[in-house]
Amino acid sequence: EWLIENRDTYLVLIRFGKWSDIIAKPFPQKTYLVWTCWAWYAKALAYSAVGNVKKALECKEGFMKVRSLVPKSRYLHNVTCAEMFAIAEKMIDGETEYRMGQYETAFKDLREAIRLEDTLNYDEPWGWMIPVRHAYAALKLERGFEDDIKDSYAAYQKDLEMYPDNVWSLVGLKRCLLHD
Repeated sequence: EWLIENRDTYLVLIRFGKWSDIIAKPFPQKTYLVWTCWAWYAKALAYSAVGNVKKALECKEGFMKVRSLVPKSRYLHNVTCAEMFAIAEKMIDGETEYRMGQYETAFKDLREAIRLEDTLNYDEPWGWMIPVRHAYAALKLERGFEDDIKDSYAAYQKDLEMYPDNVWSLVGLKRCLLHD
């Protein structure tokens, strides 16, 4: 039963924008700190994406509380949970700040999340499964200013340099080129 309540479940739901599914999903029934931390992270992103910043920030509090209990020695393959959760924290911050209209701070936090992701040890599968550049680029494109579209394009290009033929980045580039 606990295998269903893991990081990958939440990451798949996040990747496909299944915000209502994430919000409706109950927390893990057993006290697995890492999986519970992923649940808080996913719910914070989901609430932010649907515009409920207050609830997203409540979920961030839950995330931070559980994160503080995860032993620093806990790894998932070659990456520590502490490293992953540092990225997650910046992702939550960037997403919620964006929804609050604090764009400069939001993009600063997302760029920091990208930096943290880029410094992770090599791992297969990747230590951070959903490239932060995709969220950064999508939000830049959503804003739609000319400089934001250029930043979005550059972020997708950089992702393709690192991960050739990544369909998410290819679609992102197409959206940048078609944006009017």
